[in-house]
Amino acid sequence: MRITRKLAVLATVPLLAVLAFAALALRITAGQVFGAAQLRSMVAISAQAGDLTHQLQRERTCAAVLLTGEASPDRTNAYLHQIQATDASIAEYRRLRARLHQGRGNALGLLRQVDDDLAGLPALRKQVESGPGAALSATTFHYRIVIADLLAYRGDVAEAGRAGADLADRINSGVALARAQEAVGQQEVAVLTSQASGVLTPAAQQAITATRTGYTEAVLEFQRTATPEWQSWLDRSMTGTEIIAAGRLEDAVARARPGRPLPLDASWTAVMDERSDRLQQVEQKVDAAALARVTDFRTTQRGWALSEGLAVVLAVVSVIVLAFRLGRPMIRELRRLRDAAHAVAHERLPAAVAALSTGGALGGATPEEFAAAAGDPVRVRGRDEIAEVGAAFNTVSREAVRIAAEQAAMRDRMGTVYVGLARRAERLTGALVRALDTAQRDEPDPERLARLFELDHLASRMRRNNHSLLVLGGEATARVRSTNSPVEDVLRAAVAQIERYTRVDVGTTDQGVLIQGRAVDHLVHLFAELLDNATAYSKPGTRVTAEARLLTDRLVVQVCDQGIGLPEDRWEEANEKLAAPSPVEVAAVRAMGLTVVGHLASWYGIRVELRPRPGGGTIAEVTLPDDVFELAGAAGPAPLPTPTVLPPAAPAPVPAAPAPTPAPEPATDGTTGAGLPRRRRAATPEAEPAPVHAVAPSTSDSPAPAAHPPHGPAHRDPRQVSAAMAAYARGIGASRAGRGAPKPLLSEPNQKEDA
Repeated sequence: MRITRKLAVLATVPLLAVLAFAALALRITAGQVFGAAQLRSMVAISAQAGDLTHQLQRERTCAAVLLTGEASPDRTNAYLHQIQATDASIAEYRRLRARLHQGRGNALGLLRQVDDDLAGLPALRKQVESGPGAALSATTFHYRIVIADLLAYRGDVAEAGRAGADLADRINSGVALARAQEAVGQQEVAVLTSQASGVLTPAAQQAITATRTGYTEAVLEFQRTATPEWQSWLDRSMTGTEIIAAGRLEDAVARARPGRPLPLDASWTAVMDERSDRLQQVEQKVDAAALARVTDFRTTQRGWALSEGLAVVLAVVSVIVLAFRLGRPMIRELRRLRDAAHAVAHERLPAAVAALSTGGALGGATPEEFAAAAGDPVRVRGRDEIAEVGAAFNTVSREAVRIAAEQAAMRDRMGTVYVGLARRAERLTGALVRALDTAQRDEPDPERLARLFELDHLASRMRRNNHSLLVLGGEATARVRSTNSPVEDVLRAAVAQIERYTRVDVGTTDQGVLIQGRAVDHLVHLFAELLDNATAYSKPGTRVTAEARLLTDRLVVQVCDQGIGLPEDRWEEANEKLAAPSPVEVAAVRAMGLTVVGHLASWYGIRVELRPRPGGGTIAEVTLPDDVFELAGAAGPAPLPTPTVLPPAAPAPVPAAPAPTPAPEPATDGTTGAGLPRRRRAATPEAEPAPVHAVAPSTSDSPAPAAHPPHGPAHRDPRQVSAAMAAYARGIGASRAGRGAPKPLLSEPNQKEDA
């Protein structure tokens, strides 16, 4: 899992926990808000139900008056006018009722019962309007049922709305006043009914007494639950002449005896209606105050819910912002470390190693100084653990560069050792060659001359080995030539530097292709290594061919053998070593031939590729770029002198008296046109022996020889030449018979024996 996801999980888990608890708290708060809103709707309906109750009570009184007295237009109009007021209150009630879709307890059931009761009012009104034939008791009972259902709903609001104690008392205060009004209305109707019957019956007296008791209980309930302010409203409302008159009439009704008419006049209805109206005014004020208190409670709950929701949102946003503000810099620093690590692994260290792969790359600096100069790949910022990781990574990078510099310094020292050993061996080999030249010049015996020739050839191979050590040490191996040489001469010169030169055939080469003088000696060395490998790892009876073909922009030289080749999985590895030669190490010395070829090729941008030859064997293809060769012009340069094996001359007859020993002369007499040294032939009084392994100069860079010295012969005796050729043939045969199969130093087929 990536660090981004880990940080996301680390921030998400506690955030989800916070959200879970916040959701629980919000759910509770939202439930309280919903309950407060529902309670307010129920209280609003209850207040309107109180007004509807009052209007139904007035309508019931008008109906009772209409049914108990003589029919008159005034009573009918009063009843119809009250019906309009009742319908207006019913319309408002239904509007509020439509907003309440859910309820608690029996509230919804009671409201449905009220709806059914209100639906039956039109039929009841038609009966009342039909005249005195309608039963007064049935009519008043129906109104009483509707009013009772409304009062029952009002009494259930506080409990169904789960209001608090304070809100419940305020709501119940209005309900108490509504019940007091109902008690007054029932008393008024009972008295009218008794007046219509003519006498006060015991049942009517009990009903009147019950209504007075109900009124008293309702007022006491109001005083228990209402606030002092509301009690003062009732006390002020229950004063005045009308209220006093209503009290006197109530007392008169209470003193009446059953079986006698009630001592009342027509003012009973007026004073009782006034009393009911004043109670209704106080009830409206109490309901309005209760509704305002419930509205405030709902608003408070909404505020708490909004505050909690806002707090949760702010907490979530804060956590997310903090996660981004703290997590993104961490991720950015980690990504910077990752990019720096990739840059070090794929760019800086390879570049440093590549720069250190060349000799003398340190320039006299110590590995510690070189590592310090390389700089730190990561810029350390801050003091946290990521900064410590960056500092540790810088330490690792410096140590890696320092170790690479130490290895480069070690390779430089090894290269210096190689160069020193090669220079010392070169001097010894040169002294050996000069000693052999002296011995060849003074040797008259053909047998011993052939042995000396073999030693001379072995010394030439030792010199090539010294040149290989110089290449591994990073130094040049030859002088810079000023003239170009044909590619065919370069190949023949390479053939002359290997042990099994007799098995090499220089095949077809394009004429007119000249190798630039600066690269002649190095290419001779390169081709000699390839030819030596080809002859060493092919059967003695097979031939090795070397050909050169000129293409449009390059020269391709192929060395083909019929040897054992390489396994399938080794071709790519060998070609990689040739394309990117390894630095000086033990493996490079053990496989010195291919390593030297790779180094020489890298100096001139030459591509060397090994591939299997059809039918068995190996093809070494050398592709020379156009800046290494050129085409011959009008005046062609001198060809490269090819070392030619010449047979030693037969010794001359011994003179009667020895000639005086001449003074020693230099071993060389200048150089050829191609820049190779020309050996001086020693002058003897008897004969002039031909030099062994002499270089045949070309006619373009060698002046015509002068006259022979006075003491030398003008020409060779044919018998001497025949004897010398016979001795040369015997020496070559003995050399081939005594020379066994090549024994490579290593088991790898691409490593050759370098004597």
